[in-house]
Amino acid sequence: MKTILFLTILTQLALPQNGKMLLLFDGGYKNAETTLYLTGQTVTPAQATRIDNFITMLKDSLGITSLSSKFDAMYLLANESATLGLRNLVKRSSDATAVNSPTFTQWEGFTGNGTSSYLNSNYNPTSAAGVFTLNSASMGIYSRTDGAGNWQDLAGRTDGAGAGFSGITITYGLSLYIRMNSNNAGMSVTNTVGLGFFIATRINSDSVSIYRNGIKLSEQTKTTNGLTNANIFIGALNTAGVASSYSTRQYSFVYFGSDLTQTQYRMLNNCVEWYMDDLNKVIIP
Repeated sequence: MKTILFLTILTQLALPQNGKMLLLFDGGYKNAETTLYLTGQTVTPAQATRIDNFITMLKDSLGITSLSSKFDAMYLLANESATLGLRNLVKRSSDATAVNSPTFTQWEGFTGNGTSSYLNSNYNPTSAAGVFTLNSASMGIYSRTDGAGNWQDLAGRTDGAGAGFSGITITYGLSLYIRMNSNNAGMSVTNTVGLGFFIATRINSDSVSIYRNGIKLSEQTKTTNGLTNANIFIGALNTAGVASSYSTRQYSFVYFGSDLTQTQYRMLNNCVEWYMDDLNKVIIP
């Protein structure tokens, strides 16, 4: 009995490093995703618990038992370390990489320099073959900074002609633009605020919609012209492997997944806001 108890405790021990804890085994988390995400990573117990609670809240709110049933990739860019921020919370694939040194700010996220830096999500909807599909897809990005410019916040397209274009341009001029497995002629809606959580969705083969902070801004007719076959960049546009339209925004959260219901989008927004509020970094535009 003593031997069994000793082995059980060992599976929950961690080695202290510079005031943090290097999690080596299952620390008794409520979610398998948390264990997979944190295995071998340096993180404080408080942040580990916060991440586990976020996943629990998200699952309960959406009525799902695993993140992968609705999401292919999710990045908590606002994190304790850049390494954790770039890891895919859903599964051990499509971890993001920082290109040309975007600035990482603890608990806030990554900021581009507007000339060369961005994040490569390493998520390609075609090769991932997940729940982001031709006629049911969504992606979202949380921006902590305002401003408008000729940049893409979250974007990738199969080729220069605009085939398979999926992207979010939060503020360009006085408008917000999205494309979801469509062409260069994106859906637009009036928008002058660059702060908050923006979600683009492909509802079916003919319709797309945009949400801001859990509220549906518009639904329009835009026909699909092919599933995006390119890594989607964060803070830039990827055209068949070539980056352009670099952003200067700071991003805290990004995800890619299937289309959700209006209620689920509102609940997703609430979960992200809870996480940011728990970091004391929430913004109220």
